[in-house]
Amino acid sequence: MPDTVPRPPPLELSADGWKRFEFDWKNYLVAAELTKKPSAVKVAILLSVCGPEAQDRFKSFTWNEDNDACDIDKVMKKFEECTPVENTTVERFKFNSRQQKPGEPIKEYVAELRRLAVTCKFENISSDDIMNQLIWDKIVVGLPDATLRTRLLEEGSEITLNKAIQMIACSEQVRL
Repeated sequence: MPDTVPRPPPLELSADGWKRFEFDWKNYLVAAELTKKPSAVKVAILLSVCGPEAQDRFKSFTWNEDNDACDIDKVMKKFEECTPVENTTVERFKFNSRQQKPGEPIKEYVAELRRLAVTCKFENISSDDIMNQLIWDKIVVGLPDATLRTRLLEEGSEITLNKAIQMIACSEQVRL
């Protein structure tokens, strides 16, 4: 099984790229049965899959102890420290600027809003429900069909996010 597990794609040194790579890397270690390998072996494997840009960055790291460069946890921490910090304001701007594209099904639009919402840190505002409320607001604002938007506005707080998604999806099916 370990030989058939695809390696993670190279690390892109951006906030989003690091998160994606870290997730892929951790899954790769488990799937390829590498979790029990010595730390130095994990570092060597990491460097063989992370790509030239990340390898160059690794070469520029300074270490407190000589053997720190062979400690996978310390290497991962160094990569995390050198990637840009996400700007929540920019992420929320991207979220709020996202409009439903002509012909884009509501379910794809909502999936994209959910993906964008993850980096907005809405969950830190108050409760888990706030994310659904903000997605609901964004659907209403970004809906290209003015008649359907009016219907949703008329329903107001009587309609749930899932019910609105179903309603819009049905409307999309009728138009096909």
